[in-house]
Amino acid sequence: METARFENVTRAAEALYITQSALTRSLADVEAELGTPLFVRLPRGVRLTEQGRRFVARARMIIGDVDDLLADVADHRGLHAGRLRIGVCPPGYQRYIARAIAALAAERPGLRIEITTGATDDLVPRLTTGDLDGVVGHRGWLKRWPDLKLTTLAAFHSAFTVRRDHPLTRQSIVTERDILACPMIIPATVEPLQTDLASLYARNGLPPLNPHYVCDDMDVIQDLIDHTDACAPLISQNPEFGRLRSRFHLFTREVDMPIQRMVFAISQARLPSPGASAFEQFLQESFNFHSLSE
Repeated sequence: METARFENVTRAAEALYITQSALTRSLADVEAELGTPLFVRLPRGVRLTEQGRRFVARARMIIGDVDDLLADVADHRGLHAGRLRIGVCPPGYQRYIARAIAALAAERPGLRIEITTGATDDLVPRLTTGDLDGVVGHRGWLKRWPDLKLTTLAAFHSAFTVRRDHPLTRQSIVTERDILACPMIIPATVEPLQTDLASLYARNGLPPLNPHYVCDDMDVIQDLIDHTDACAPLISQNPEFGRLRSRFHLFTREVDMPIQRMVFAISQARLPSPGASAFEQFLQESFNFHSLSE
């Protein structure tokens, strides 16, 4: 290609930083392999033959495609392009990863980000086959898959919330059984919560949990609490529950709920994608910041 551009072997060799004799041998080797001359030798240079023009035109296309491919791979590894696919279960965990998602999107605007919610049993197979890059979920459920690498992000404390003028708030003593007897609001995907609540209902001799309302939207849940006698479990990194106390009445000690641990899972059977590695770093920074701010 350089010889065709300069129509001169000496100048092409200088551009390639090789000797003229080395380039002459290379041209002769290519022509011998192809079985046809690519250049006509002239007293003051060379000129492409018809076969040479076709060869060089195709070579330019191939080398251009290779350059594009290398640039695309470099962009993907540098997160200037590519896609990050994250699964989240339960859906309520999305609010806790929002800061990390926004920070990653701001720093790498070329990266496409897809967030999927669903049951752990549905998300993990997609993670192991490469359809997802990572899963944010509950450690108790994700540790059932030994081929996953789990990074703990945060520990959540549990409480039960009711409206401030709820009948229970007028009782001098409120028991675990009193709270569980209220109409319960449960998220649609509640794998870790379901297990914990099932043991609570059994311990108090109550029938199995039959939620009165099933909803994942926090705004709807808050409106239900405000307008009914319903009760809803919630989680927070802050054991004092911060601003939530100013909005609702919280029962934090009456019900013995285990601490939830949120983790980020990737498959150990494949290399993590550049997006997943960057997202994990942003997650850890986000939760460290949140802990310090509290």
